[in-house]
Amino acid sequence: MHGRRTDDSCCFQDSAPVASIITLAYKNSLVYKYGCSDSRFNNLGGTPFLFWQAIGEARRAGIEEFDLGRSGLEDPGLASFKGHLGGAESELNYYRYSTASPKIRRPTGALRLRQIFARMPDAIFTGSDACFTGTWAERLNSCLLV
Repeated sequence: MHGRRTDDSCCFQDSAPVASIITLAYKNSLVYKYGCSDSRFNNLGGTPFLFWQAIGEARRAGIEEFDLGRSGLEDPGLASFKGHLGGAESELNYYRYSTASPKIRRPTGALRLRQIFARMPDAIFTGSDACFTGTWAERLNSCLLV
């Protein structure tokens, strides 16, 4: 198969959508891009069914590769599902380059005072003034929030 094609497939139980996938075909590759399912119908196997249908259609069209797409490290279930379909894991590195210079925000006002006071030894705060009683955090908050 040459050229590009997008396909969206959906399966239903009665009139309720169970699962759906979107695939993109380009040259001799089929790429799984997005998918979703209603967890109330997981027992019906809608997503595996749609994958099986996509694989069959791709083979009939002469497509040789099925790219199962990315899986985040925070979603081991998705990676496992793709592994059961024969997917092989590979690392994908992202590099970002920005021409904009980073904006450095310097603390001002009360935030800067908190940072300065946090580094001062407690001995500095001894005295009779109410602002200088208790722990350094209590003293700082009473001075700055009054």
